[in-house]
Amino acid sequence: MTWITDNTGTYWHEIPPRKRRKPARALRFAEIKVGDQLVLKPSKSWHRKIPQYFVVTDLWFDPVAGQRDEVSGHMVAIRVIRHDGEVHGSKRPHTRRGLASQQYHYAGIDYIAQCKALVASIDNGVVVGIGRGKLIRGRPKMPGGGL
Repeated sequence: MTWITDNTGTYWHEIPPRKRRKPARALRFAEIKVGDQLVLKPSKSWHRKIPQYFVVTDLWFDPVAGQRDEVSGHMVAIRVIRHDGEVHGSKRPHTRRGLASQQYHYAGIDYIAQCKALVASIDNGVVVGIGRGKLIRGRPKMPGGGL
């Protein structure tokens, strides 16, 4: 909108709004729900090569972020899963598109169940830690190679 003055006088000219392209949609996490497990796989430049697992704890709509674009208002809260299968730490809020752009993926395994099974097998003595393996290998060897 601008005022234009020429030899015929002064008048108001409406400039049509520029057509904007709609933003890309969050296709990867369109069907995300509470309880889904996500994995953040390390990139090649990371110093640690261990993937981190997260669980979705909350879903909500942020009216301020979704004021102009409804998709950008869909929020997800995630928490870290420890190696014993328990979640800890504070909730980390992300948009659905933000999860995709930060390289999160759906976990291919049930990491919580796997961790709890590992803890249970250690408690039952089925799985032995590496410290115990060093102790066993460090014993004096029996002559004759017997078992």
